[in-house]
Amino acid sequence: MKTLIYFLCATTLVLFSCGQNQTNHNDLAEFDDDSEYYFQDNDTPEFNETKISHTEKENLKGYKVMSKQFGIPVGIMPIPKHWNVKQKNKEGILFQSHDGVKVYGERFVSYFYSNNQQLNYFTQQSGKPVAPVKNVNSVIQEDILPHAKSQGLKLLKQFSLPELAQFDKRFDSYLFKGIPENKQFQCIATEWEDQNGEKSIGIIRYFTNQYPSTGGMDWGYTLNAMGAPANIYENAKKALLML
Repeated sequence: MKTLIYFLCATTLVLFSCGQNQTNHNDLAEFDDDSEYYFQDNDTPEFNETKISHTEKENLKGYKVMSKQFGIPVGIMPIPKHWNVKQKNKEGILFQSHDGVKVYGERFVSYFYSNNQQLNYFTQQSGKPVAPVKNVNSVIQEDILPHAKSQGLKLLKQFSLPELAQFDKRFDSYLFKGIPENKQFQCIATEWEDQNGEKSIGIIRYFTNQYPSTGGMDWGYTLNAMGAPANIYENAKKALLML
């Protein structure tokens, strides 16, 4: 679980630091590489997290998370040594290993909704999608599952990641708020298998954000995914989740 949190920390930076300016990736079939961040080799990786054991450190390498705008590092991402950063590609692969592990960049989906239909209308006219709120289970059943089935994927199981949800909430609490808000988080992992037996894990980081003073709320989710051949999937998943 520790590696998962470190790995997703960079994509959390992308999601929360951009705020309302973050591009909405509502088409799950396409990948849009508009991230404000990119990755760079770190010659002298230093992992300050004391919970990482010596053995874990030996199996990790560090990548600097670089800001495109300022050209400076904003953090260090530890990943397994045999994962390599992929350059921009149409598949949206972020990291790939020589034995077939593929870690994909995030998809971010966000909507607004209010009981005030006039507010919904003005929001929609500004270009932001408007839709009634769905809970995370409805998102999986109504949004993700149909798309996955169309790609030949079968859902094997799902489980919650409360530690990651707590991390998202804690990280969000450090950010400046222009108006009062009440933001809640849930994280669910889903495991899949394709027609060739290759397995994958998708992580849904779901949020709701209510605005008591203005009315209405934002809600949505970020998707992160990793795929691997069946014979190495469990090891790849452990490298990601550290279960």
